[in-house]
Amino acid sequence: MAEMMRRWEMDGIGRNRLELREAPIPKPGRGEVLVKVTAVSLSYVSVGRLLIIDDNPSIGAELGSIGKSCDFATVSTTTAKAFIESYFALQPTVIILDFSVPEIDGIELLKWLGNVRCTATVLIICGLGCAVSKSVEQLGEARGLKMGGTITKPFRASQIRELLTQLSVPGVSVPPYPANGAN
Repeated sequence: MAEMMRRWEMDGIGRNRLELREAPIPKPGRGEVLVKVTAVSLSYVSVGRLLIIDDNPSIGAELGSIGKSCDFATVSTTTAKAFIESYFALQPTVIILDFSVPEIDGIELLKWLGNVRCTATVLIICGLGCAVSKSVEQLGEARGLKMGGTITKPFRASQIRELLTQLSVPGVSVPPYPANGAN
């Protein structure tokens, strides 16, 4: 019987998915060394985590796909209930918030994010002709949120990818996303 060890493993996103499991002790190959560790520190914050809420599942899926291509752990939701549950499980570093979700509006979600002391960068996404984007950004800032700008639908994947790439680098200041979608 192989000698066993215990190791921490995650099979999904969220602290509740982290489990201590038994596994066989690996045999080092040529030029490799087996190291016994008695303590470890996990920095879950070092991974970009993107939480999306958009009532259109295909837009959420597209944004999620773009996020994954930028090495973000990504969760896309279509309802406020799923968004709130995912917020606590994911602890996002970036949020893309559709301003018009059927059961709750963007203003209520911004208020909620402010109340839970959200530290993620919040990007508002809305359709063409969304005239309230500046007011929404000001409301978010007044609630203590880090607002990253407004994304106008339709959007170009390359612009979202560039923005998320900038947001995934710690210590990099990201200019607000242009409200009209122009570079």
